[in-house]
Amino acid sequence: MDGVQTTNSLNNAPDGDGTPSIDFLGEFKVLTSLYSAEYGRNSGSIINVTTKSGTNQFHGTTYEYLRNTDLNSRPFFNPARVENIQNQFGANVGGPIKRDRLFFWGGWESMRQLNAAGSGGVVTTVVPTPAQRQGNFAGFKTINDPSTGQPFPNNTIPQSRLNPISLKIQDAFVPLPNFSSGNNNFFAAAPNATNLDQGAGRIDYRIGDKDTIFGRWFESLEFDLTPFGKECRASRWAPIARSTPAALARPTSSRRLGCWSPSSGST
Repeated sequence: MDGVQTTNSLNNAPDGDGTPSIDFLGEFKVLTSLYSAEYGRNSGSIINVTTKSGTNQFHGTTYEYLRNTDLNSRPFFNPARVENIQNQFGANVGGPIKRDRLFFWGGWESMRQLNAAGSGGVVTTVVPTPAQRQGNFAGFKTINDPSTGQPFPNNTIPQSRLNPISLKIQDAFVPLPNFSSGNNNFFAAAPNATNLDQGAGRIDYRIGDKDTIFGRWFESLEFDLTPFGKECRASRWAPIARSTPAALARPTSSRRLGCWSPSSGST
């Protein structure tokens, strides 16, 4: 991004939480092969993006993306339509501070999503049938009496052998079957909550016809809560400063100073 790597060096992969909004970008290029040595660290493709900058005219945008349960279709593998609500909204503006010399640009985007359609919001599993909850396992693998080593008659555990405390725990915390698909007989869906806020700002200064310099700050904050998983908070920030001397009669050179910092916590 703006000539500075944003790859997570721990797993050699792009960091999704630090991906800037598409409305923050002025241009992008995808390199798939035969790229120059400056991109030679990894095999495969390289995605190079440049953030927007201000110009001599004021420009700005506002936007809102809406996804709503009432407008969605039922996921193919789910027995019912589940909650999926997403609001993604933002704004950005850029323009001159001093005409032909100093320019600014800034943008912000937020997302609020409740999504029970994804894998983290859906549980499909096997729970005991009403008969099994009473000790009746007829038609299933033979159960032997641990005190005698012999099979229980009719493969049914007598009621007197069922622990009353265990039965109360089962009734309180183990649901009844509500679904039938292959070996699974239970389906549950609850929305994953995702809150994402990110912002970027950039200042460009045209020193003269031969030299320019700019500084940019980007920060992304994300909170995820999965009903059947864990809570996770993540933040990413990436400042950069760059100067570019350029002359018509000599090759262009540039100097960049940037850093990228991920931080996250989960419970």
